[in-house]
Amino acid sequence: MTSDLDQKGKVLSRISVAARAALTEAPSVDIGYLFGGGLSVRARSRLALLAAFCVVLPTLFFSVIRIEKVQKHASLLISYEEYLQDLLKTKLLVRELELSLWTFISEKEHENAQAALIASGKLKRRVISLVAKRPALVDLGPAGFLEGLVGRLDGHIKRSVSNEASMAAARLGTYTLMRELEFVEEHVDGYANLERQQVLGALSTVGRDQLVLCLILLIAVPVFLLIVPWWTVAPLRRLRRVAHKVELGKLRDIAINGQDEVASLARSLKSFLLKKEDLDQKKSSKIFEMRNIFRALLIRVDEPVFIVDNAIRINYTNEAASSLIGLPAHQMEGKGIGDCFYAPALKKAIEKAFLGDISEDPLAISIELSDGREFSVNAKIGLVRNRDGEVSRAVIVLNVIQ
Repeated sequence: MTSDLDQKGKVLSRISVAARAALTEAPSVDIGYLFGGGLSVRARSRLALLAAFCVVLPTLFFSVIRIEKVQKHASLLISYEEYLQDLLKTKLLVRELELSLWTFISEKEHENAQAALIASGKLKRRVISLVAKRPALVDLGPAGFLEGLVGRLDGHIKRSVSNEASMAAARLGTYTLMRELEFVEEHVDGYANLERQQVLGALSTVGRDQLVLCLILLIAVPVFLLIVPWWTVAPLRRLRRVAHKVELGKLRDIAINGQDEVASLARSLKSFLLKKEDLDQKKSSKIFEMRNIFRALLIRVDEPVFIVDNAIRINYTNEAASSLIGLPAHQMEGKGIGDCFYAPALKKAIEKAFLGDISEDPLAISIELSDGREFSVNAKIGLVRNRDGEVSRAVIVLNVIQ
């Protein structure tokens, strides 16, 4: 009984060892599939971007948070700096008011009194605006303190001007207002300095984060500049080799490997280009044949015939036209009608024909040659349209009037 149990235990032990080995065995990875023609360019790019994000994204996330903090403190610093500028302008208005008061005290004339009143009104409006635009943390004293101070100063000035009384109270008011503005300026300047330190501290933190990011990138540069690009654009190098074969015309030498999109594209492109090559050969042969047929028919026509393009250049002509004009056909083809003979009426009629103004009746025109000969002909003009319906050629048939 005991021996049977021992034998069963040994069998179970061997089974468990095999199971553990099967479970812990690492799965095999097809390296050729990863680096060959298996993965598409899209999949390679996604993997490369995922690796880059895994390296850079955490540092960038913290950098964005730091930059938002810098922006917050910078906006507060700007508001304090702008408020300090407003305080400086207000102090300048106080000095301007003091100058006006001294001018009025020295010479109590109407113009000086009006200048003092105007300066007092400007100062009052400036102080009210200053109180309205103050930043949230700036303390200007009890509610209505500065407004009441400048209001009493304005009242003292108006009473002194109207009663021609002493300006001592007004001068004391300007002194008091100046001291309060200087106190507010010191208060605001303290907040500005604090925010400036906060901005500098946040900027140093951002700089440290950027330095860490730079170090990470420097470590990752060899990988992302050498291995990752080479691996990502491997299908594109194969595509470039295919394009080079196409440029050389060696379509049948295009080697197609792999199952990715480059292989599919190369397979479709090779099939299409081979079919197009056969079709072009057939088309070229047919065009050459039709051109020879056209020339053979044109030579046998008894009437002089000219085929011109929209630039009034002669493209084709026949022997009858050569006999009429006195020039070989090869000398007239490629030249304008005006270079071969003088016929302004014919040239004008051809231009109208290209514009759509064509007559079915023959045109009686006069032709003058370079050797002095002149004769009259009846000209019939026909149009040739391309597959888009546009006029591409005009056919002129001449009939000499005896």
